[in-house]
Amino acid sequence: MGVSLLLIFLKVLLWLVAVVAGVLLGGVMLLLFVPVGFRARAEGALRPDDDENWGGSAEWEADLAWGGRIVRIWLKGTHQGIAQKRFTILGLRLNIGTRSEKASAKTASPDKAPKKTRPRKKRRRPTLDDIQAYAREGLRLVRRLMKALRLHIAGDVTFGFEDPSLTGFALGALALTGKPADLTLRPDWFQPGLEGWVTLRGRVYGIEVAIALWQAYWRSPLSRRLRRWVPFTSYGR
Repeated sequence: MGVSLLLIFLKVLLWLVAVVAGVLLGGVMLLLFVPVGFRARAEGALRPDDDENWGGSAEWEADLAWGGRIVRIWLKGTHQGIAQKRFTILGLRLNIGTRSEKASAKTASPDKAPKKTRPRKKRRRPTLDDIQAYAREGLRLVRRLMKALRLHIAGDVTFGFEDPSLTGFALGALALTGKPADLTLRPDWFQPGLEGWVTLRGRVYGIEVAIALWQAYWRSPLSRRLRRWVPFTSYGR
């Protein structure tokens, strides 16, 4: 009798482990292969005053959806902050507290005892080669992510800086990096400010982001230092 009860218990435990593992695997597969779509729009006119404080009016709206209607976040606001927000899961709306509400809740909570500070360990300073390698991999990561986002940008924007040389530098940088075909940029050499409208939309898969992050890490100096401690990883170099 005792042996049979033990076998039943082990079977139930194995089924529970299998269910948990299946749920975790399913969640990982959803994160990797279910796309995230997003779109945004902004328009307005902002110009600095004599004290270099930017004023004017601007409105924006952003919508992010994961798996269609699985998770959706909608935000709307102005240049002063978020005015409206909506967060839904499977079509069910959830209430999210604002930053001011959270801050007031923290101030209302009793003060905690100060944490004891531990002496900092001396860290190895990065060399010039390390900095160059991190910068190179960072640029590659940005390019991969931009390609994975499938961005489509359109709009008509007039921009300018107080120093006309900065306006020219911005145009030169755009010429090197490339400008979307549907985006019109008009430099203003005499009056600094930002005016116009712009829209963007895109879609990205988690697997593409994961691969890009892994490649950037694998080629980084940090990964090379860690691989020296693991003998079998040196064969792939």
